[in-house]
Amino acid sequence: MATSLDLQPLPSLRNAHEVASLFGSLGYKVVGQSIDVTHLELPHSLESQLHAVHCLAEYRQGSARQVILLFETRMTDPSYKRSLGSLMQKIARQLAKRPEYYLLLVTVDGYRNLHVTCSQRADKPGPFSFSINCQDLSYQDRNRLQKLAPKVSVRQSQKQVSQLIQQVAVEQREEQGSSLQKDGLGLYLSKISRYPLLSQAEEVTLFRQMAVFADTDQAARARRKLIQHNLRLVVSIAKQFQGRGLEFDDLIQEGNIGLMQAIEKFDYARGNRLSTYATWWIRQAITRAIAQQGRLIRLPVHIWEKMTMLKKRAQMLSQKLDRTPTVMEVASTTEFTADQVQKLLSSHRGTVCLSLEAPILNTDVKLEDRLLDEVNTPEQQLKALERKDYLYKLLDQLKPREQVVIILHYGLEDHEKHSLAEIGRILNLSRERVRQIENKAFSTLIHQVHPARRNR
Repeated sequence: MATSLDLQPLPSLRNAHEVASLFGSLGYKVVGQSIDVTHLELPHSLESQLHAVHCLAEYRQGSARQVILLFETRMTDPSYKRSLGSLMQKIARQLAKRPEYYLLLVTVDGYRNLHVTCSQRADKPGPFSFSINCQDLSYQDRNRLQKLAPKVSVRQSQKQVSQLIQQVAVEQREEQGSSLQKDGLGLYLSKISRYPLLSQAEEVTLFRQMAVFADTDQAARARRKLIQHNLRLVVSIAKQFQGRGLEFDDLIQEGNIGLMQAIEKFDYARGNRLSTYATWWIRQAITRAIAQQGRLIRLPVHIWEKMTMLKKRAQMLSQKLDRTPTVMEVASTTEFTADQVQKLLSSHRGTVCLSLEAPILNTDVKLEDRLLDEVNTPEQQLKALERKDYLYKLLDQLKPREQVVIILHYGLEDHEKHSLAEIGRILNLSRERVRQIENKAFSTLIHQVHPARRNR
């Protein structure tokens, strides 16, 4: 996913892989492969001046394809810098005959500078080129790099966002189906399913009753009704934290405590929905419970905070690289070494107070071997978490009403899809108004997924 470039020196560019990562941060898919110079079918006079060619990255949209190539030349003459521009212009004119759009790079002074040449441009007949100082990035250099981000159509972006939401919704429904296998939990979920989502008007009425009839049975009944009709929200959030040290029913119990805290603190006069406000309190209650109780040996809070930071850095890297980052890559964005990151991720899986060398009873299998079979690697854990966390991070950028429309329409919380008309009845809005809100939400999500579009 494309991201904006900070106005500061770029990370040290020492090889083709690091240059490829730079363009990965602009929204390209990193390729990072060397190619045979002869495959470019250049005239011998040009081919003889090239030492190596690397395909760094690409971007595809329909039949269109943009390719980033990095060239290493054989030039050794002290005046070679003046000749580079001419050489790349000639290569660009040759590649402009191909159907692909090429962005040509050549390094100067040991990757301190990049000379950029484009094979074609919509508003000019020939190639254009410029150089950027990677170690002292100016405003002009930053803008030039940002404009190299691939152009993504609104329709294509909306399709990507829609597919992400649908995929997460399907995964959550599948998780719900497996959790129903437990009899006691299944009975609880069956019971709370009888309480439908309240409309905003109903919520306001109940909160007014709590305020006007404070410390009376009527206020208690209003509070109880607000809790009952939001229990499914707690379950849907609790499912996101399964496998982190607490049983599912314990996660639900902690989430219910967070829901009750949210109801006590919610200000209905602000015009927001309770579900939007309560989500933060529910998540906070669950994550704190995991940090305090979810392991045989309690982790200090500062360790838990470090692990949370690592997960966020991994999500950002995944968006830039369009793949799951390695432990080494995550470590490079922090003050930790790769070994320290590995240890933190290992502690996230739970602390065991037994000797890993001790054999399991009546077997020759060591506990260490058994744990390695049952526990995913740190890379697998990051990949499993990133899609769902990335979606909810996107949704956090929406206004409360936009969040509700997306969540209800795709069934992200109660696992039941609602039509625009049904959502309209819940929110006391017309179907057309709900459609407009959904379109506005998608526009915001697209700008989050492809922020480079905002600069065009």
